[in-house]
Amino acid sequence: MSEILHIALGDSAAGSLRAACSDHGMPGSVFCIPEDLSHGPLNNGVSRIAYMQTCFEGYDDWWIDVVDAFVPWDVLISKVRQENVNTLVVWAGETVSEETFLCMACWWLREQTVRLLRPVVQPKHGHYSVAVQTPAELADQYHSASELSNAIRDEKANVFEKLRNDDRTLRHWNNGSIETVQTDFYDCLLLACCSDTWQPAARVVGAAMGSCDGHNAMSDLFFSSRLRHLIEKGTIDVSGTIKRLRDYQVRLSDLT
Repeated sequence: MSEILHIALGDSAAGSLRAACSDHGMPGSVFCIPEDLSHGPLNNGVSRIAYMQTCFEGYDDWWIDVVDAFVPWDVLISKVRQENVNTLVVWAGETVSEETFLCMACWWLREQTVRLLRPVVQPKHGHYSVAVQTPAELADQYHSASELSNAIRDEKANVFEKLRNDDRTLRHWNNGSIETVQTDFYDCLLLACCSDTWQPAARVVGAAMGSCDGHNAMSDLFFSSRLRHLIEKGTIDVSGTIKRLRDYQVRLSDLT
């Protein structure tokens, strides 16, 4: 018997898809790739984990116990081969992280004969990610899925090949395409959310997240790492110990 397998980026989206299967009649099972692909290297799984560990400095204690970020892709390919999966449903909305995920899926699965389907994820209140949808909405949107042609799969795989070989590791959605940008691209949002009075660092990070457009929603982890950089640069002053994001305050430096 052939199987349908849904693949999702991140635990939140995967959880909603599992509920769509169990509670709303969507066929198949769900496999999660626990990632945020908007930033960080894509050419080596060990290097990617090292990058993420650096991002955690000043954010929280490091708790991830894997050494290679790409192991889930190997597990996915083994699952496809061993469990007679003939259809993979790639859930990717119009966001920088999820479009990168789609391209990455086409690259990793380029030698597999499995069909790839992509549902149309509807915008919701200015947001475009799978995770903002309810399980019922996802079950309904599953019926919009269309198969990716070999030409489209090759095109997406080629995009990922370019991304993984790009020295710039910060990505940005621009009119339906993924471009790479300088690491300080979003620093202006953090600076705009700071003032000359002390504020909790977490509040500044949250405000910067809220300033992102729906196609380019950057995480608190990313902004925390950039905030630490601006502190080290002397652009932002700090009060407290930079060990966890919730434990210190920031303000604009007099030099800014």
